[in-house]
Amino acid sequence: MLIIVIMGAAIIFSPEVQAVSLHFSTQVGSTSWTVAKAGSDFEMTFDNIVVDWSDPASANLIGDEVIIPKMTLSVVSDNGTDMIIASLTPSDDKLYIRDDSGLGDVMVATLGPDVMLNIWKDLMAYTVQKGDLSSVSTPHPGYSAVIDGLIAAQADGLDIDFAFTGDSVSPLYSLLHGSSLTPVIGVMNGSIEAIPEPATIMLLGIGIALCRKFRKGR
Repeated sequence: MLIIVIMGAAIIFSPEVQAVSLHFSTQVGSTSWTVAKAGSDFEMTFDNIVVDWSDPASANLIGDEVIIPKMTLSVVSDNGTDMIIASLTPSDDKLYIRDDSGLGDVMVATLGPDVMLNIWKDLMAYTVQKGDLSSVSTPHPGYSAVIDGLIAAQADGLDIDFAFTGDSVSPLYSLLHGSSLTPVIGVMNGSIEAIPEPATIMLLGIGIALCRKFRKGR
């Protein structure tokens, strides 16, 4: 009974237990990012990124362009062999989703500064779950239940997370480590989602742990 009460409380007291999310990837047949040397740092640009699915499903969003601002990539640490930690600082703090049929921008959000990026030989990942996006808005309410859901989640105090992983065509580590000057291109997958409140996650975690303990004790 206690387990049911705890897990029920997580559902009752959370405005968004099931995270609203959209997922994006490189347009088929394209590459979607480039990293090139720019002075003492590096410049990362993005292109050809589209929404490929969402939860809940939203037909309007599929194929819409995700416009990520150009970023300055600065190496924070380098283990000298195969891993670099870098920061990404947007040159323009706005991220857009643009309708693919000519309606224009259907979502605008502010992207926070200094995103930390883990980089290996030909792989990069930004997957730290936190409130990367703020001021999420739309000039077209009702266009997508997902965008409306992100805005509602933000109004309820939930964080909006932005995350991505990418694969490079040639070794990205070599460029950042200084052993190559050739720009690197690659493909990516990512998501934008509302993060359940920490209290909800904790309650659900307690409920799951108690369930496991209860089963082991039987």
